[in-house]
Amino acid sequence: MTAQLPIEISGGSPPEPTTAVELRPLFLLLVLDGAVGIWSSLHAPALQRFFISQIPLAGLVGLIWGFLEADLKSVVAARIASVLRNPIAYWSIAAFSILFFIVTLVRSTVEIRALDPTSSEVLFVVAGGPRDLPPATPAIDSAICANAAGGDTNIHRITSLAGSTPAPLDSELLNRLTTPVNFGLWILPVGREVWFYTSTHASARSTRVWPWWRPSLQYPDEFDEVPRVHALPLFPLFRGLPTGCSLAFIVREHDSGGTLLAADTLSSLAGLQLVLRDSMPLDTLSRRRWDDSLRLRTRRAAIADAERSGAAPPDSSALAQNDLTGAPGRATLVTRWSAYRLVNTRRPLHVGERIYWEVRGLHRAIVASGEVVLTHETDILLSSP
Repeated sequence: MTAQLPIEISGGSPPEPTTAVELRPLFLLLVLDGAVGIWSSLHAPALQRFFISQIPLAGLVGLIWGFLEADLKSVVAARIASVLRNPIAYWSIAAFSILFFIVTLVRSTVEIRALDPTSSEVLFVVAGGPRDLPPATPAIDSAICANAAGGDTNIHRITSLAGSTPAPLDSELLNRLTTPVNFGLWILPVGREVWFYTSTHASARSTRVWPWWRPSLQYPDEFDEVPRVHALPLFPLFRGLPTGCSLAFIVREHDSGGTLLAADTLSSLAGLQLVLRDSMPLDTLSRRRWDDSLRLRTRRAAIADAERSGAAPPDSSALAQNDLTGAPGRATLVTRWSAYRLVNTRRPLHVGERIYWEVRGLHRAIVASGEVVLTHETDILLSSP
């Protein structure tokens, strides 16, 4: 009969087998690591760069691990397993994972890329849509005077729409060095609508921002150009207005019954520029265009006066002489217009849309009014008939 010899196992008792208690936190860590990597690549580039920077460190740890003795590996593995078996470790990882996923449902980004390497603009982001209007105070509806002369019961009624312009959520400088820029936004799990604008362009439509999704816009290809709109008052507009009184200038959508877009007082020949936020610089071509408009207006007036009196219409030499005689006056008026001030609109204006404007005097009387379809350069000459 063969004798059986006892077998001794060196190195102590064998390690405990891996159980589901250890695998649950390990699996949760792997899911969290993958989710953070995907989300950071979309919405947190700085966090993604941190993750990428740890790759060489992970490779170094793996290299060192291969040179360790088997007994030391067993000890380290046993300690890691004991930590993973601890319920506190599992619930801590679970709580952090839940918190992370909650944040990803309410935090997202929008990427804007500049296609024009020569452009440099401050880009603003606003909640809602580009044609949404914030609440408005009542528009100025009559002339504003320093006293109650004239018996107008509304003569002191003056309100400002400056506080009714869209409030930006954030702003970033967009140029060839900063592109692309990422706007981090707080959203709802069902998404949020936002739009963007600069001093020269505005979003053609709103952008819906969703969790776990990063929309990308190309500037300026996916934006509408904002028209340059100047309101230019003429001398007849103030004829008969009492001293110390200012007229009311009102702009609406489409027609006289349209939604209010802007309103302000008008007390001098200084021009007005309709803007959403920032002024657009005035160039030499604008001044030349204004001078040409005044010159053509004077020519048409001379021809109309001749027709009313039954005289022969002025010939080219007479018109040229009128142009020369009126040059100093035109230059003075263009200089006054060039010292324009800003009138804030409640939303961005768009090329191709129709607006209605009016100037009101005492007792809410309309002194001048008109409609205009906006072009890239729109000049509105304000004058009474």
